[in-house]
Amino acid sequence: MVRGSRGAPMTNTLRLELFGGFRIAEGTTPLPGFTYSKGKALLAFLAVTGQPCGRETLAALLWSELPDNEARTNLRVVLSNLRQFLAPSLLITRETVGLNPQYRPWIDVVAFQQALEPSRGAADIGQLQAAVTLYRGDLLAGFTVPDASPFDEWASGQRERLRQLAMFALHELATRYVARRTYLAGIETLNQLLALDPWREEAHRQLMDLYTRSGQRSAALAQYALCRQVLADELGVAPADETRVLYQAILANQLEARVPDGAPAMTPLLADTGGANNRPPASAGPPLVGRSAELTRLQTVWRRLAETGPRLVVLSGEVGIGKIAARRGVRAVGEWRGERVRCGACLCRGGQPRLEPGGRLAPLPARRDAARAPARSVAARCRATGAGGLDHAPGLARSRPVDRPCRARAFL
Repeated sequence: MVRGSRGAPMTNTLRLELFGGFRIAEGTTPLPGFTYSKGKALLAFLAVTGQPCGRETLAALLWSELPDNEARTNLRVVLSNLRQFLAPSLLITRETVGLNPQYRPWIDVVAFQQALEPSRGAADIGQLQAAVTLYRGDLLAGFTVPDASPFDEWASGQRERLRQLAMFALHELATRYVARRTYLAGIETLNQLLALDPWREEAHRQLMDLYTRSGQRSAALAQYALCRQVLADELGVAPADETRVLYQAILANQLEARVPDGAPAMTPLLADTGGANNRPPASAGPPLVGRSAELTRLQTVWRRLAETGPRLVVLSGEVGIGKIAARRGVRAVGEWRGERVRCGACLCRGGQPRLEPGGRLAPLPARRDAARAPARSVAARCRATGAGGLDHAPGLARSRPVDRPCRARAFL
């Protein structure tokens, strides 16, 4: 183990994360005092380029508005600061500055690009998944450096290059999910792709087709409406003939819905797909009708929450709009996957909320602001019992406020 000038142990456990911002840590512990923006910019530049760089180039990159002598002086100050934290990881000579190959930190951008290198030939789904997971946002998102326009221009170019790579990875991954008929994962991946590139009409078509093949016709029609709106608002064009033909085929029920291999259908989620291993619980109830788009969003939320630990998801709305059926749908798929799902429901009437045996919830207070009170009160009690945080499922339509105090919520 090598120690820095402050005596802190420095090993190859140093991590530099540049997607979605700038983070540097020794293992899982952020490095304290590493706050100088131009020092961060210099380190990010060396990490992404992967090559030693001349001092003159670095000075011009970060202090282009200053005379050469002042720029070089500022560079020496920044390098002195970096040595205090990263001495073994840096190779600094009188002419160049670079990262030490023997103590190079783990860099998410480098790992991302390495995961995609084999994909240019025969794509491997595991490497595509790894790359998509690493891409947590644009390069150095929200990170700014004052008076350093050359660095800003470089970062902008790299940001776009890496975004294009991420979109390539998402497209390839979605294609493989479709080939495997892994519909939920394919839908989630295509939605991630459209979040990066909402004007990609091909992805809208893929998502329309995938919704339809998985039995979610209303979600497919809603996706076409979204595609048409985005293209009109942002580009001033109508959907292509291919997209309109697909829409008409969906509208006329000319596409065949298929059950994913080895999994229950998504709509009706609770239908018997044949075989004991594919049959949801008998007590699950009737199929959910007319809420397939909302159910898909809820399943996507559920998948993401599963990665971050137990949490509480709240569905709110008027009585009879399908909250319980949506809850049953998610629970059926979760239990089929072997996940532990605890459910409950309550009405905003007298009493204080509490979790009861079997996952049932007691009645909630009857107040005009009861639409917000149940979430806060139940969340507090769930935190006390280890149930985790509280989320309102994003993308689900929120009900309008009502005058009468009977307002229902379903808790997953």
